Amino acid sequence: MTKTRPAAAQMTLFDSNDAPLAGQPAAPFSEADLRSLLAQWTAAGWLRPLEAPLAEWLARQMPDSPPLARWLAVLASHQAGAGHVCLNLAQLFQQPDALLNLPPVRRGTPESLTPRPASEVWAELARQDWRAALLAEPRLVAPSDTDPGYALFVWDGDCLYLRRFWRLETQLAARLRDRLGWQADPATAPTVRHWLTRLF
Repeated sequence: MTKTRPAAAQMTLFDSNDAPLAGQPAAPFSEADLRSLLAQWTAAGWLRPLEAPLAEWLARQMPDSPPLARWLAVLASHQAGAGHVCLNLAQLFQQPDALLNLPPVRRGTPESLTPRPASEVWAELARQDWRAALLAEPRLVAPSDTDPGYALFVWDGDCLYLRRFWRLETQLAARLRDRLGWQADPATAPTVRHWLTRLF
């Protein structure tokens, strides 16, 4: 499993500049958008067959949750299936095609189901829409600085985790610190970040 965090110079979801990519006006992400993307991306083999049922289950369990939050949850599940411990939201906003590493469209995919590229989808979204969606339904997504309780996903910095993976990662980090007696030294943080980025 891999986990990547944005470098300090990259934008985060907390930047004050909330303009959508390419300077386009932000478009609301609707239930129809979610259903269309699920159908297109599943037909193209970009999503696993279990992703669409997951989205449908979330809609039944949390009918008032924003479609965008459920779409991000689907992509976090997709990343987990690809061996990544989280969905890096900052990288998703900047380089969605590279982050998701989507394969070529399957031969024989009907033109009506030819998927919209990820970069086109995210060019229409503004960061404040992401933040509002992620905070709208505490049963779906909980911020890491609160008790996640029974939330299915945890939002930590610019990363969205399945709650189970977030708990495992935080427990592992705590145990490593305890075993090594490690104390954070601000002076060494850039060096540590450099080598962790290169190695992982």
